[in-house]
Amino acid sequence: MVLGIFVGVVAVVYVSRVTSVSAIVEHVNTTYDFVIVGAGTAGSVLANRLTEDGKHTVLLLEAGGEETRHPNVYVPLLSNLERANGYDWGGTSKDYDDWAANGSVGWNYKQVLPYFLKSEDFLPESQKSSVYHSKGGPLPVSNIDVPFEPLADVFQKSLAQMGYKTIDCNTREALGMCTTQVTTDNGVRQSTANTFLKPVMTRKNLHVATFAQANKVLISNSRAVGVEYLRNGRKEVVGARKEVILSAGPIGSPHILMMSGVGPAPHLLQLNIPVHSDIPVGSNLHDPMMMPIRVLINESYTITPARATSVISKLKYKILGSGMLSSSGGIVGTAFVNADDKSKTKYPDVVLSMMATFPELWESGRYNYHKYLAKEFYATAIQNQNNSEGFTLWIQVAKSSSSGTMKLKSTNPFDHPDIDPEYLFALRLIRAKPFQLKLRAKVLTRPFSKCAKHKFNSDPYLECLVRNLAVSSNNPSGTCKMGAIEDNSTVVDPQLRVKGIQRLRVVDASVMPTPVTGNTYAPVVMIAEKASDLIRKSYNKEAKGQKRQDKNVQKKPKR
Repeated sequence: MVLGIFVGVVAVVYVSRVTSVSAIVEHVNTTYDFVIVGAGTAGSVLANRLTEDGKHTVLLLEAGGEETRHPNVYVPLLSNLERANGYDWGGTSKDYDDWAANGSVGWNYKQVLPYFLKSEDFLPESQKSSVYHSKGGPLPVSNIDVPFEPLADVFQKSLAQMGYKTIDCNTREALGMCTTQVTTDNGVRQSTANTFLKPVMTRKNLHVATFAQANKVLISNSRAVGVEYLRNGRKEVVGARKEVILSAGPIGSPHILMMSGVGPAPHLLQLNIPVHSDIPVGSNLHDPMMMPIRVLINESYTITPARATSVISKLKYKILGSGMLSSSGGIVGTAFVNADDKSKTKYPDVVLSMMATFPELWESGRYNYHKYLAKEFYATAIQNQNNSEGFTLWIQVAKSSSSGTMKLKSTNPFDHPDIDPEYLFALRLIRAKPFQLKLRAKVLTRPFSKCAKHKFNSDPYLECLVRNLAVSSNNPSGTCKMGAIEDNSTVVDPQLRVKGIQRLRVVDASVMPTPVTGNTYAPVVMIAEKASDLIRKSYNKEAKGQKRQDKNVQKKPKR
């Protein structure tokens, strides 16, 4: 129950702040130049960029409905309470340089930076002259409006004592604390669907079909020719004259590929799926873990349902676009740290996110805990206090040091695939004096029964605690790994083209060869921006080549 009791009330406050534009098509044409599967982060960017010159027709297939059907997504607190989603670019340039060095030619930090900048409309005046920020893009980015200055101050001072300074997480500096930057404008959360897609929904060369579940890519003679999908209970087929582009995410895209006969041959043949290209789709799955530490304090600095739904809070949000409801999940700040004291590297291995809230996530079942675990952990959180004041410190492994796989359960497109993350991680708790002096912070200490056989707070106990309570960061990647064609571990080449199949690309987090340090949102926007340029340049060259060929044919032979 995460503020669920007042969602309906708050909806009335902010729904008028969101402009709804709908041009969903009921009738889908037989053929388009490009068919994009997935109207999420990447798909919305691609749909905008590939239709802006008016030269190509595009169909965007989306399995779900419109965002405007769920107005909660526009209020930062309600849409993001349980997760700390920021707009940092991953924290370190090394991530992208490593991509390029290992076969993803054209994807080093210097080469991808322009595409980060292209999409951004950076709002803070104090930093807009930075070479790491830009103005004029579709996506508004701002420093988070933090109504919790005392918490931010303590977080900053505690990290400073450990040698970490305050940085802008979008620069080359890899270690330090930063004020989280978010995609909000005047208190309204802005997604790529809202900023890239909705403003261009009336373009004549763009069609969007909602509630259209893609089953598979249609492949003929090693070439993608269309997509089979379900809509309104009926199986439909649409053709693609130029390309099919999968942007269904790091789980959806490999799932569709394997359903289409593109993937590891032994696995596909077990399910009697004809193999069109035997490549390691579904391998290289990375999904860093994160662990919540709930901390009780004796000061009233945090978000509670009562404060967030007060008349003053709702008026602040409605009139000024500020206050608790404008806070992205109640996040106070994010720090990229190296928790290994013996390490000489200057790159982070742990990401800390401090949230000014004590959410009852364990009751909600969002993370699929067994009921007895949820009940016990929630009881632990209360610790004999009727109205606990507290914050949550999320500790996330910056990069998973192991990779897993995903496979099909069956040939039914609605069966969820089997996913085995094979998580390998370590957790170190961080304690600092400023938390004690300023907030009298108290880490919850009630022993967890599942781990009672171990000495409390011993390494085996903490390991047991993590294995039972750590959750996915919801930032999976890598299942359609990008790299050199000759590399047997890759699925797409540096142009994002699927190996062995012509006119088929993947554009989403699944192409990341190794995970980025932090949230994948901004990197996925970058990938889509760069992919749009790669695709347009490819077909501009093709068109020019065709014109030259036509001119040569039309020339009269010399006598």
